Amino acid sequence: MIRWLTVGAGMLASAALSFAYPDVGGATPSDEPGGGHCTWTPVSPTLERVSDINMVTAQLKRGPCTLIGNPSGETVCLSIQSEDSAGECKTSYSDPAKVYYKYVPGATYVVTGRGCVNILEAPYTMCQTFGPSYYTM
Repeated sequence: MIRWLTVGAGMLASAALSFAYPDVGGATPSDEPGGGHCTWTPVSPTLERVSDINMVTAQLKRGPCTLIGNPSGETVCLSIQSEDSAGECKTSYSDPAKVYYKYVPGATYVVTGRGCVNILEAPYTMCQTFGPSYYTM
């Protein structure tokens, strides 16, 4: 179904962004109470070889969305449990967020994430948070 809207100049920028993200911008309104939702899927950490160094990587991928809106970012963080370091975080606005962190054999890795979408009605931004999840590698 096509809906025609009369929009002001401020809304034109938002409308243009929806074309950059067709997987969310092309979503249809939900018949669910509360107007729908968007989801993100955390991907379990894996071991990857990067420039001859073993690294652990984790991802957050955009899933189904029943809202008309524009993604406003996905962030995934990866750290080692009980380590003084805060680890590493990666934010992405178009591709799935993917982060790399040093590999320590036998360490327990902590993964957290957050995905957000901007919508045209209150509350204007909807986010989903994940974790912490723990993985021993």
